[in-house]
Amino acid sequence: MIKGIVRRVDSYDEKLIKEVFYQNRDFILNGLKENDKVFVKPNLLSYNPPERAVTTHPIFTRAVVNFLLENNLKVLIGDMPGRSFGLSKYPEILGLTDVKNENLTIIDPAIEGFQDVKVSVKNNKIRIPKILWDVKKMYNLPKMKTHSLTFISGATKNLFGLIPRKDRLEIHKIPDKKDFSRFLLEISLSLPVEQIVIMDGIVGMEGDGPTYGNPVKLNSIVISNDALFSDYIMSKIMGFNIKEIPLFQLDYKVDGEIDGDIEKFIKPCKKPKTYIISSSATTGIVSVFYGLFKDYIQPIPDVNKDKCIKCGVCASKCSGNAIKLEPYPKFDRNKCVLCFCCNELCPEGAIYLRRRILSKFVKT
Repeated sequence: MIKGIVRRVDSYDEKLIKEVFYQNRDFILNGLKENDKVFVKPNLLSYNPPERAVTTHPIFTRAVVNFLLENNLKVLIGDMPGRSFGLSKYPEILGLTDVKNENLTIIDPAIEGFQDVKVSVKNNKIRIPKILWDVKKMYNLPKMKTHSLTFISGATKNLFGLIPRKDRLEIHKIPDKKDFSRFLLEISLSLPVEQIVIMDGIVGMEGDGPTYGNPVKLNSIVISNDALFSDYIMSKIMGFNIKEIPLFQLDYKVDGEIDGDIEKFIKPCKKPKTYIISSSATTGIVSVFYGLFKDYIQPIPDVNKDKCIKCGVCASKCSGNAIKLEPYPKFDRNKCVLCFCCNELCPEGAIYLRRRILSKFVKT
């Protein structure tokens, strides 16, 4: 049975966070026994200070890891962030510099290679780390936040970090947001091992996530045995219209039991600029206008030269090869696939999403 547990926690206090885990111990550890090996997958999108709410908070991650270790499990933890950094930095980012335990191993999930599991949307392969076949359970630790491409970046989107980096550029060429979201969902459905989602919603992100939105206190932890259902609960907490989110426009039933009064958690959050004009607009005039002019309404990436350090990250991560340095980033609008990876991965926040004039005349 699919289940989602919602609990209130107001601060990054490890004791308070672990208290929630122990209250729900049987659900979190269901099917495990002592010395079983588990894999923990936080959101390590890029190297950012915790207060920016870009990644799973290190205290939250440490609370999960310590809880698992205290229950005599062997813990592997790692990720493959889009803007990579050395494995030596992982203990600091994960909040594990002071956790010394022979049952804890910090890994690069790519170290043992990848296994093909499915040919998915637009004939793109789903390949995931072989290490997942060696563990009894995976713990998915997403951050509760928005995303300029997929609207939300929760449990399902966090699994994109299991895909080989060199595959991601090709996958980002999938032009339709629903198709891209379908690919993300199929990753979740293709996992060889059960996952438990433990979502960090104590402080989330609203607006132009997943990197340069605004931190917002959401005071919540979501625990579930289903990534899609976790994202459904998250979207409700953030006050979003489910019908606007590509992930919930798919022909896949979202159903489960919620333990917790979700109404008490709702805090309306700002949408990304890319969703200011809704593609699911219901009013006749707006719907027609969007259909005719959607290519001229969507925000586009642009560069703030005052912030740009000409590092070339945007060009190297561009799935459409639409960016060249001359010496600042120059965009070929005909090649741009609007994946917004340049905005997401720019280390200086120099690539921003610029609203075009037509979008300012339409509100939904």
